[in-house]
Amino acid sequence: MQISIGNMKKRSVFKLTFFSALTMFVPFWLIVSGAAVLGYDTVSFNDSYIYGISAIVLATVICVIFSALIAIFVTSGAWILSKLAPNSAAIVARNDQPASDQIIE
Repeated sequence: MQISIGNMKKRSVFKLTFFSALTMFVPFWLIVSGAAVLGYDTVSFNDSYIYGISAIVLATVICVIFSALIAIFVTSGAWILSKLAPNSAAIVARNDQPASDQIIE
């Protein structure tokens, strides 16, 4: 018996990688935006440092943009790979399997 698994939709791959990348960037976002609120020079925009609530907003936007870029690149790579080598899985039925009482001794 062989089961052929169709390729995942591009939207599903994008969502999966976007939320994975977002999960990776959220702790970094918390550290950077928290440091910017406390007055450290961690968030810059147009060669000037941003502090306070503006830093939290800008760090959030940057976090989402970076996650989206990573998801776009990974989705594009998965789409190209699916065109070169389609996904498939095979389940082989064996008739020579041992009886259940022989497995547990």
